Amino acid sequence: MHVAHRTARLVLGTSAFLLGLAGCVNELNPHTRELDADHTVAFVAQDDDLRSQLVRDEDGFFATPIIERADEPFTRIAVRFDAAGDVAVEGRARENGIWGAWSPLTETFVDEGAHNAHLDVAADSDAAQLRFQIEDPSALSFLVTETFVYEPDESDADLEVDAETMASENLQGLAADGIVVTRSAWGARSRNCGPRHSPNRLTIHHTVTPNNDSMSMPARMRQIQNFHINSRGWCDIGYHFLIGQDGRVYQGRVENIVGAHAAGANTNNVGISFIGTFTSAAPSDAMMGAAARIMNAMSRTYGITLDRNKVQGHRQVGSTDTSCPGDALYTRLSSLIERARGGSSGGGGGGGGGGSTTAPCSLVKSNADTLNIRPDPNTNRAPIGTMSLNQTASRLETVTGQSVSGNARWYRINRNGVVGYISGEYSSCAN
Repeated sequence: MHVAHRTARLVLGTSAFLLGLAGCVNELNPHTRELDADHTVAFVAQDDDLRSQLVRDEDGFFATPIIERADEPFTRIAVRFDAAGDVAVEGRARENGIWGAWSPLTETFVDEGAHNAHLDVAADSDAAQLRFQIEDPSALSFLVTETFVYEPDESDADLEVDAETMASENLQGLAADGIVVTRSAWGARSRNCGPRHSPNRLTIHHTVTPNNDSMSMPARMRQIQNFHINSRGWCDIGYHFLIGQDGRVYQGRVENIVGAHAAGANTNNVGISFIGTFTSAAPSDAMMGAAARIMNAMSRTYGITLDRNKVQGHRQVGSTDTSCPGDALYTRLSSLIERARGGSSGGGGGGGGGGSTTAPCSLVKSNADTLNIRPDPNTNRAPIGTMSLNQTASRLETVTGQSVSGNARWYRINRNGVVGYISGEYSSCAN
């Protein structure tokens, strides 16, 4: 999920401090109407930094600092947090100098310790505060709070479509070619979004979620989609592709449908978001490799030139004041583009080098006379298909991956429409 970068004043006791917030924002409604108000991050913290800011109140709850939003009045407080065990959260807002009563937030998502919740408050509220009912604040490891004017759209009622209808329309984009993890594979809600567009540029984001994530990437994808739909009121997840910390690419919105990731600049613009927070921490080599793969595929499929004019960070695009995708990722965009130009995937997501080729590969040895086709060059990845002895496949590129019996060479192949990786230890390519 992407969130705006602005500065919020947080008041704790009698002291005040400024927190620079990193993230991404957009404001496309469930269909085509652009909203003027940005959805902004008001507070973000994790681990010891988060727990150091929680104070036990008179009711025994652990409360966050007061979040001042005098410059941007709001009607909804929306939160994403990671917590171990059962956690209850309440919120309150201030309007015209008067604090409202503490009220429980409406929880819309719980999975593997990740939570989404929100609270609707009086119009023109200018400050917010949260508190958690937990025995030990160490149970909380991550918290992002957004405040914004929520404008529901009654047309949302017919956005949900059944999975069979969605599949029959073949709306899987590049995922249909085996390049990315499909929506059905990560458990996406089927949504009927529009309108269509013609991709001609790419914008890079980060999701402002935990780094070194203990949550599975499919579950984190479901959390992001839920937050975009249920808390922000959008049609679907805002990004087109998300780069997982497992070195895999996940399909968000199909790339030929207008997304919701760059305020006022979504048409013909494909959003690629790295899952994590890259303000100071850099993405892993596997993540960079996965991003290079999907950028290369977008270039080949849609003719998008891979340069700094057509591939930009969110801070360069649209009307939102943002530091997205974080300095540690933004400063690496040029090297990412170079990597994508060569078709190199790198690291755990497939590294090394080598351009595309169609030379056929044959299985030359296997103890079981079959060879697993993996989604990444790593035997720990669940197979997505198999090859039998003497069968051939089209080689797309040669990469470096996990070493198998001392052989780190892998081939990215297409076998009857299944695109994946086979180990060079068990296969060879004709020249």
